[in-house]
Amino acid sequence: MNIGVSTACFYPMETIKALRLITEQSDSSLELEVFFNTHSELEPSYVRKLREEAGGCKIASVHPFTSGFEPFLFFTEYEKRFQDALDFYRRYFEAMQLLGARILVFHGDRKESVFEEQRYFERFARLARLGRESGVIVAQENVARCRSGSAAFIARMYHALGDDACFVYDVKQERRAGEEPARVMQAMGERIVGVHVSDCDNCHDCICPGDGNFDFYSLVASLQKNGYQGNLTVELYVNGFDDVNHLLRGCDYIRSVIGKTEKNMYN
Repeated sequence: MNIGVSTACFYPMETIKALRLITEQSDSSLELEVFFNTHSELEPSYVRKLREEAGGCKIASVHPFTSGFEPFLFFTEYEKRFQDALDFYRRYFEAMQLLGARILVFHGDRKESVFEEQRYFERFARLARLGRESGVIVAQENVARCRSGSAAFIARMYHALGDDACFVYDVKQERRAGEEPARVMQAMGERIVGVHVSDCDNCHDCICPGDGNFDFYSLVASLQKNGYQGNLTVELYVNGFDDVNHLLRGCDYIRSVIGKTEKNMYN
């Protein structure tokens, strides 16, 4: 497993400045998630600057700024808008090709939606197939305010789509949704391609790894048993840590957990 950091940690700092801040203080073993924040950041000239700022760090995933619009773009009866949404997401895929990123994080429909579930799965599959044409994996994230916050929904999605289903598991969002620990991860099975992590304590639900009481050892052990070999990407809100060095110490903490857990597995 690898350690990652999302530029979202420094929002509302501009994306390229957040990327620069991370890479100036880290080594090339760190893998990155780029959280685009506006449409002009998808322009090829801007994307190439992002790639340059990443230096030796790999950019593994991308988070669209249109996540909050996905219910309106993808899951209504207005077919033409859905077609336009597919065309717009091609811009993300093109940007990802320039960045060398493989995973696009998808939030999906709001949990109050009455859009028919089977049609949700069909539309997701169409977007996923479009992504594959560009070498991109479209991955459904579990998000508390969305239908995907439910482990039961994730399980049905996996059952309906099979290999067309890929997932990003977010431990913070699972807690917010009131799901039992790791229940969403279990529903995603071996189709997890990304993991978002943060720590928590009795007063906070999103603090720097190593500062709280979240059981990272159990998380890593469960992922390893499931054959997961991807990133554990730290994704916090800016008030969840002090500065970039604090954030990177959290990355080091997770790295140490992975090392100790792997050592125990083979002893």
